[in-house]
Amino acid sequence: MFSFLLFVFSELIFFVSVFWVFLDASMSPSIEIGCVWPPYGIVPPDYLGLAFLGTIILLRRGVLVSWSHAQLLSNEQAKNTLLFGRLLGGVFLILQMYEYRRLTFSIRDSIYGSLFYFSTGFHGLHVFVGVLFLVLNLIRIRKSHFSCLYHLGFLCSILY
Repeated sequence: MFSFLLFVFSELIFFVSVFWVFLDASMSPSIEIGCVWPPYGIVPPDYLGLAFLGTIILLRRGVLVSWSHAQLLSNEQAKNTLLFGRLLGGVFLILQMYEYRRLTFSIRDSIYGSLFYFSTGFHGLHVFVGVLFLVLNLIRIRKSHFSCLYHLGFLCSILY
């Protein structure tokens, strides 16, 4: 369990460093991009549109996965709740791919494009691995591999 917590902590540090670079670039834009943020020619995505909807979906997914853990602890059936949580992760990934197709800038468009695609791409990869983790645990729940006392793999998927 400790090694898995170290892995999650390393991912946390990775994402903090990516956001730090974004904050540094946006708070003091360099002369090479015109000293403005976002750089000229970049139309940033609407953060109250698909990005906000994706955030709501991921928060709901976290609630459902935590709820399924509470169901497992109280010896109730947790597979339906976990199934819906997994499906919400898939919906988020589809929304992210749709948003990528709608954007007017690419990864080659200044530091803004590079940081946007790098950070959201790694976040999407994180969600994808989390969905795979939940699929594995859904299979294990259906095969009765977990009990209210022994469910470390399920707990690790929730922490991830």
